[in-house]
Amino acid sequence: QLSQKLKESLGVELRVHIGLNAGSVIVGGIGSNLLMNYTAIGDTVNLAQRLEDSAPAGNVFVSDSVYRQTQALFDYVPSPTLRLKGIARPIHGHRLIGPKSKPGSVRGIEGLKAPMIGRDYELHRLLEAADSLIQNGRGHFVLITGEAGIGKSRLTSELKTSVRGSSVTVIEGQSLTYRRTVAYWIFLDLLRNYLGVGADVSAQQVQQKLTETVSDLVGQRSAEIIPYLEHLLSLPPSNAAAAERIRFLDASQLRQQIFLAIRDLFQAEARRQPLILILEDLHWADETSLDLLLFLLDSVRQAPLFLLAISRPFQEGIMAKVVDWANSYIVEHFVNIPLQVLSPTQSEQLLFQLLDIPELIPSLRDHILQRAAGIPFYLEEILRMLIDKGMIQREDGRWALSEGVDTTLLGVPDTLEGLILARFDRLVESQRHILQVASVIGRQFNVAVLQMVLHEIPAESIDQALAQLVGREFILPQPDVANPEFAFRHSLMSDAIYKTLLRRDLKELHGHIGEAIESVYANRLEGQIEILARHYSWSPRREKALHYLTLAGHKAARNYANEQARQHYEQALELMPHVDHSPDQAIQLHAGLADVLIFIGEYQAAREHCQSAQSILTEADPLVFIEEQNALKRKIATTYERQGDYDQALSCMTEAQKVIESSGQPMNADLAQIYNDIGWIHFRQGNPDEAERNLVQALGLVENTNRYDVIASIYNRLGGIYYQKNDLEQASNFVRKSLVLREEMGDIVAVARSYNNLGLIKWKQGDWNMALDNLQRSIELNATLGDIEAIILLHLNIGLLQTDRGELDEAKAHLEKGRKDARQIGHSFVEGLAELHLSRFGLAANEWI
Repeated sequence: QLSQKLKESLGVELRVHIGLNAGSVIVGGIGSNLLMNYTAIGDTVNLAQRLEDSAPAGNVFVSDSVYRQTQALFDYVPSPTLRLKGIARPIHGHRLIGPKSKPGSVRGIEGLKAPMIGRDYELHRLLEAADSLIQNGRGHFVLITGEAGIGKSRLTSELKTSVRGSSVTVIEGQSLTYRRTVAYWIFLDLLRNYLGVGADVSAQQVQQKLTETVSDLVGQRSAEIIPYLEHLLSLPPSNAAAAERIRFLDASQLRQQIFLAIRDLFQAEARRQPLILILEDLHWADETSLDLLLFLLDSVRQAPLFLLAISRPFQEGIMAKVVDWANSYIVEHFVNIPLQVLSPTQSEQLLFQLLDIPELIPSLRDHILQRAAGIPFYLEEILRMLIDKGMIQREDGRWALSEGVDTTLLGVPDTLEGLILARFDRLVESQRHILQVASVIGRQFNVAVLQMVLHEIPAESIDQALAQLVGREFILPQPDVANPEFAFRHSLMSDAIYKTLLRRDLKELHGHIGEAIESVYANRLEGQIEILARHYSWSPRREKALHYLTLAGHKAARNYANEQARQHYEQALELMPHVDHSPDQAIQLHAGLADVLIFIGEYQAAREHCQSAQSILTEADPLVFIEEQNALKRKIATTYERQGDYDQALSCMTEAQKVIESSGQPMNADLAQIYNDIGWIHFRQGNPDEAERNLVQALGLVENTNRYDVIASIYNRLGGIYYQKNDLEQASNFVRKSLVLREEMGDIVAVARSYNNLGLIKWKQGDWNMALDNLQRSIELNATLGDIEAIILLHLNIGLLQTDRGELDEAKAHLEKGRKDARQIGHSFVEGLAELHLSRFGLAANEWI
């Protein structure tokens, strides 16, 4: 075009011809110190110059390396084979025609595809289970395990392809190594994908989508589900009454309600249309997510739900419990698919499916197969390395060996990590830098965060580099997100590239990434707290690390994610001596960790942290921290009570009582909790009269307030005291009152327990019909909760009750059901209890054998 304009305006014809090549060059300076220029030399430059010389005027000739990287964007025609000066081998050039009218995908290695090899049996079992789901509505739990790169994701991909177009819904969630500190992460990912909202969607939009989806799915029951999913998604409560109920639930009760909400949501969706939930990379999942998976397993018997779990091998931990439970309780719905390395024959089949090169030299083939060691991903990476180096090239739609190939593979690293880094080293410097920063963000990364960290690089250049890296198969674009996101093609890639950075550079990058996340997610930081804690704790910004670690600890503790809470609190406490902080911050951390340690039964350690908090409080101003003093003394008392040291527990409670009474502040609810706990300790000591006196005093302080949690606890304990004193009418009255409050609070676990207690009271009163109704209601609620041990004990209670009623056939059925289920879950104590009750039944039924 320029030549034509010059000819028309000046009568001069510009005869430009261009040669393009891509590859490594040697760069050096020339000239004096006062006037220096740089020049590039080497084979890459020589080939570009020879291509330029061979191109006619007005033409652009490119080499194979340029053609491979740009063929999806530009049209070319092959030039005749070129014999170029100084280059021994013949060169296949390509003449540029112009940009494509419809640019294609910038795939770096088009054609490197193969059918699945060596997985026929495993694929058959997977698809057979999926077909059973779609055709018969039969749920399954499928577990695929195998080492990294062995083909777990490919097997999953085959499943998704197989069910595409069927009447089935597929939702995916992925665990990420750097999200391990986020409780429920994989289910948060599942839930967001189910709702079709990314992390960049505003809280208002997420709330609207959640309300619409759940209301459409379950109708009026949405009020039982939405509040807990809002809490899980860190959304503000949409219902004030529900928020008030949640406020009175402790961490374990709230966790139970979240579990139920997730289960009820996915069961309802599965009943509308068969549902496949894919849980990727469970070896990186947080403990709470794995506990929730364990809780969901029984759902595959109750709804057309297909749980597909994918993990690296494991020998112990929660995943081992998941497998044991599945083998014991849902064995007919459980499909276990362990993947092994490919055999030499299978590896050879995969190699020739990927590269159909009839003339492949046997020695080269053997070296490739030996290096790959039966791992498909390793085999593919070796081939990509050979293609990147030009040792294998695509000619006329098929692969071919270049001349002079080193058949010993001396230039190919022995390890998969080395192979990845060898390919990484062949990228241009800007691409390497972008990948390094992305690897610090995480395996999955937001482009807006990446651009903010790399603010010195124009956004257009970053976008172009990312497109090229997709073509080189380092990263993949993530679908269905409002703001662009990418993910490394495999976690091994992000891990290997992360290790190339110096520790000093890593610290600075983590700090910059934390700042970028704060900016990009400024209006929705609640969902990024754990990630910010991670980045800042690995950066020099210690004040921010302490801030976010504290918030992350509180959040995890509220979600009953005890292991995550403990890690966050302990990290924060290790950091605290190096950071300016207030006494209140230190007290919060020690008290928060003490709560977690009490939950998990480490009472001595919990006391030590309470005592550390007390020391800080004493050095500050005890009068300012009255509530904190009271709470700490009650926590210490709880540790002694749990260990059976009732005298020490009472002593601590009495101290807490004196703190409040001497403060002169109106703290009736706190004082009521103290009297409530003192009463319970006396009850445990066998002093029912003293227990009653303290509990009645506690009730008088809160009975007409909105502290339903404290009131319900007092009612329940009074019921126990009156039962022990054989005042069954009073016992029944107080347990019923407690039950009503627990129902208002939504504490289903306590409600189920209260129905069982009412059943036992009515049984003792001789009101057998009411006793049976209450026990059956309790068994229904525990079935909803999935509490198998409670259900077994209720079967035994009902069996004994019906023995007393003379309903021997029904009694025997319940007792044998309890024994069978106890044996199935391996609970020897309850199984022995069942045998004892069956012997009592035998006496009543005159069954002596």
